[in-house]
Amino acid sequence: MWTCIACGATEASRREPGLCGCGVDGSWTLAEGCRAARAVRADAFRQLERRRVSTRDGELDKLLGGGWVLGSSALVWGDPGSGKSRLCLRWASFAAPCLYVALEMPPELVLETASSAGAELGGLWLVDTAEGLQAEASRIGARSVIVDSVTATPKPLALVKELALWAPSSGAVLFLIAHRNRRGRAHGSSGLEHWPDYTVQLSPRKASSARVTVRKSRYCPRGSALVGLTA
Repeated sequence: MWTCIACGATEASRREPGLCGCGVDGSWTLAEGCRAARAVRADAFRQLERRRVSTRDGELDKLLGGGWVLGSSALVWGDPGSGKSRLCLRWASFAAPCLYVALEMPPELVLETASSAGAELGGLWLVDTAEGLQAEASRIGARSVIVDSVTATPKPLALVKELALWAPSSGAVLFLIAHRNRRGRAHGSSGLEHWPDYTVQLSPRKASSARVTVRKSRYCPRGSALVGLTA
């Protein structure tokens, strides 16, 4: 399998390196160590633009540089009732189809939460296990995935690492929801915050809004935005 290291595109039948559809020449390399990697001159990457999906919230989109980057992963945590599931459902619904991995909430509560948050239910798919998640996301052509929550799994760090590494090849936005620990960070190993592209903390301000704080991002500066919790 040939892979373009500039944009991540793959081809099974390519015989030799050459021009990729993204416009970068000589960027193809065989996967799994079958061939030595081919370097690409840095200025060639300027031809590429990262695709983003809007949050439909002007203040948050401005903070994120236009929205969540497709192929990225975000670890989202906060107190119970801070709006984690609600906001992730809304954000992900704008990149439908969305695969929602419900490890804590029953389906009827997921649907109620999604509806009240203003999410598009027609593009929402539900599953109650993380087993085979990648294959199922591929089957439905998911452009967004929510795991709610990674801290409900036996090995959350292993799952976060696996999915964060998978996200770029999937082209989907990945939201990994976690609980808040006593120190105000994501519950579990400190490594949970290392692997995702974004780490996001939610702090409720009042019943109808929450402060969304981007603590780490590979695609935008750190900062915060006040976001409404209802449609």
